[in-house]
Amino acid sequence: DIGHSRGDDKAVAGYLEQARKVAPGNAAVATAWGRYQYLHSNFESAKEAFLDAARLDPGLAAPHAELGALYFARLGEPDKSIRHYRRAVELAPKTVDYRYALSSVLSTEGRIDEALAVLRETHQIVPEDPYPLQLEASILISHGRPGEALQALEQAATLDAANAQVYWAQGEVNMQLGKLDAARKAFETMLALTPDAFAAHTRIGLCYQLEGDFANAEEAYQRALAIEPRDALALNNLAYGALDQPGREAQALGWAQQAVAIVQDNPEFLDTLGLAQMANEQLTDAAETLSKAVTIAANYSPAHYHLAQVYEQSGEVAKARRHYEAAAAGNGEE
Repeated sequence: DIGHSRGDDKAVAGYLEQARKVAPGNAAVATAWGRYQYLHSNFESAKEAFLDAARLDPGLAAPHAELGALYFARLGEPDKSIRHYRRAVELAPKTVDYRYALSSVLSTEGRIDEALAVLRETHQIVPEDPYPLQLEASILISHGRPGEALQALEQAATLDAANAQVYWAQGEVNMQLGKLDAARKAFETMLALTPDAFAAHTRIGLCYQLEGDFANAEEAYQRALAIEPRDALALNNLAYGALDQPGREAQALGWAQQAVAIVQDNPEFLDTLGLAQMANEQLTDAAETLSKAVTIAANYSPAHYHLAQVYEQSGEVAKARRHYEAAAAGNGEE
């Protein structure tokens, strides 16, 4: 352990070899050897060491947990991973990290109800800890169950009213549900706890923008940029909103250019830049920008639609028709 903390890999290997010679039947030593092999990408050797540890001490949970991680992350055998994580939980039922790992694998494999059951059992073990509820909400969100996720997050907030991440998640879920006022209040609560959370200002701006209130949205975005000048989403949203304000086309172009300079391959940001270039009568630049957007995201309908508009204005009817057809066939909103 000391050798590992010092980054002295040679010492680590030497001490482990000695430990294996001195105590060849020791499960803890075999587990440590397995971890060493894992860290050096010797996954088959790691597996054999962990299996050996499990045979040497059938009541030891650690090698089963290590096998759970190995089978899932490195060997591509999720069923074996689940089996070993379940055994680790059986042997050490109060070790919540094993439960979190098991729920993660179950969720990834689409076994949602099983994953949720594990987390709800975990909540019974640590009833004052909001983390199982946060994980439950995360799984529910990722599988299209925002209403249930919100209930879990409300419970988490009652357990830890100072947990900023709970309010961030509440805001995100309320936005999914179209409850923009509730979302804004959640992000404001987060900011009261973590004033430098620029992303919360950006989310508040987006809530206002979705309500058609660009004046308040712009103030929120500017607050985000005062904290983090490279907040590309705030810059993009400012540009997009400014394009609807008469006489602000040049300002919109500047913001859009900054956003794309920070995040160069985002099709939405490129689409906004293309729109701004079109609004400033820079049709050649707009065609180049929007062509890049549809190259990155071939099914992104808004960029196809705007590129078609550029070609139509340029008199290139065949190209315009092709991109209008692509817009109609794609998965965007326009």
